[in-house]
Amino acid sequence: MKQMFFSRLSNLQLSTFSTNFLEIIAKSNANGVTFGKLYEELLTQDGLLSEAVNRTRFSELTQQLNSIGAERKKTITGMKGILYNLTKSPVKTESEAASLLYSAFSDLGPALIREVQNKQTGAIKSLLNTLAKTEYADAITKTNMVNWISHLDNLQSSFITTNNLRNSHQRTINQSQSATSIRPGLADAVNKYYAWVYGQALSLEQDTWTTLNADLRYCYTKAIQDATSKTTESTTTSGSDNTSSTTTNTSKQPE
Repeated sequence: MKQMFFSRLSNLQLSTFSTNFLEIIAKSNANGVTFGKLYEELLTQDGLLSEAVNRTRFSELTQQLNSIGAERKKTITGMKGILYNLTKSPVKTESEAASLLYSAFSDLGPALIREVQNKQTGAIKSLLNTLAKTEYADAITKTNMVNWISHLDNLQSSFITTNNLRNSHQRTINQSQSATSIRPGLADAVNKYYAWVYGQALSLEQDTWTTLNADLRYCYTKAIQDATSKTTESTTTSGSDNTSSTTTNTSKQPE
């Protein structure tokens, strides 16, 4: 195999393959594998695709973060609305419980919903810590806020996790090319480098070059197999869902 084709790989899968490809080269004992223009071009193209993929992932995570943030704000607004109405309850124990909880929200002011997301996160953390105190337990039960607080806590954890993940993908990118437009350059660099390794393995007949050639070929084969397997799983799952949906709909039809 002298040529590698990457049409089956997504941009992320190609980037992962390239990283693994370079790791194999770095670990090789073959002389001169990490020097020369072919290797430098491979590094350059790998870096460009990696940055582009990170930028795309950063954008996707930003959308997820905004969605979680909106749901978090909606939840807090809903909780405040319910508690405010309960403060007017004719049942004294209920109105007192609601007043206690409502004051915990009021103490934090507009930071809970009107500040930027990071400040909201800090304010919500303070709120959850306050509500976790023993003196609020009875009031939470009386106002049926247990599930609301649990939901808010889950949203808060999800927001923090997603935000941390997004920050890990945030890099300074000095080029505006898309991952799709970078792919051909990386594919060309990989094939030129592999062709050189293949030639060295044939001409020198040394174990180090033969091993490197075999390892790089296996890296490619495994990447294609993994991508094909995921595509098959996705198709099977989609087909199963459609069948299930059809069966469910059919069962609801009158005889």
